[in-house]
Amino acid sequence: MKCISPNATQRLPDGLTFDEGAFMEPLAVAVHACRRGQVQMGQRILVQGAGPVGASSMMTARAIGAAQVAITDLNSTRLAHAKKLGADHTICIDGMSVNDVRAAVIECLGGEPDVTIECTGVQSCLESSILKYKIVDLQTTRSGGVVVLVGLDDEKAELPVVDPTLREVDIRGAIKYANWYGPLQI
Repeated sequence: MKCISPNATQRLPDGLTFDEGAFMEPLAVAVHACRRGQVQMGQRILVQGAGPVGASSMMTARAIGAAQVAITDLNSTRLAHAKKLGADHTICIDGMSVNDVRAAVIECLGGEPDVTIECTGVQSCLESSILKYKIVDLQTTRSGGVVVLVGLDDEKAELPVVDPTLREVDIRGAIKYANWYGPLQI
C-alpha cells in the first residue's frame, strides 16, 4: 500500500464531485502544457496522444481559441471520445508510417502545426514531432514552431537536435503542472 503525503493533496471544494475532482490533475497538466507552448488564438495545434492529458490539452487549446486542433492516437475509442470533446480532427495512426501521419496531419490542419503537444512519451512520436528530414521520417511541426514534451516517463529520451536547431523549432518540457492559479489568458 502506498501512502500519499497530505502535502500532495487538495481538499475538494463543496459542490465538486469526486469525478470532477479527478479531472483536475490532467487538466492542470494540459493548461501548463498549453502555456509552455504559448498556444494562441488562430493557431494550428497537433496533440499526440488522446489519453486524459492529451484530451485535456486538446480541450484547453480549443478554449484558448486555436483555429484547428488535430489529435492522434493508436486507440480509436479514445479518438472517438476526443471527437465528442471537441477535436476538429482525429487521426488513428495504428499501422501508419510516420510519413503517412505527417501527410494526414497537414491535410487535416491545412498546413504544418504551429504547436505540437506530445503526450505519449513514445520515442517514435518524440522524433516525428520534431524532425524534418530523417531517413524515413518527415517533420510534423513547422519551422519556427514549438514542440512541448509532456509525456516523458523514462529517464532517457533520445532527441535529435541538429534539425530542430536549423529550423528554429523550440523544444520545451512541461512536467506536471506549475503552482499557478491565475486566470487563463486568451
